[in-house]
Amino acid sequence: MKKTFNTDTLVKRLDELEKKLQPVLEKIDANVGRDYKNQVNRLRQAIKERAKCVDEQLSKLNKK
Repeated sequence: MKKTFNTDTLVKRLDELEKKLQPVLEKIDANVGRDYKNQVNRLRQAIKERAKCVDEQLSKLNKK
């Protein structure tokens, strides 16, 4: 889990891509540019929630 689904690495990459894409999207369409930030935030949160869920599932398996 730590090597394959590393939340810090995924979120860092997401942040890098956001910095590159956000200005371009705003130039194309201001509304899309604003909405993109919300979409990225949702994805960032989903990554963290998924990692937490998988950790909980793995801990249950280890207790058996």
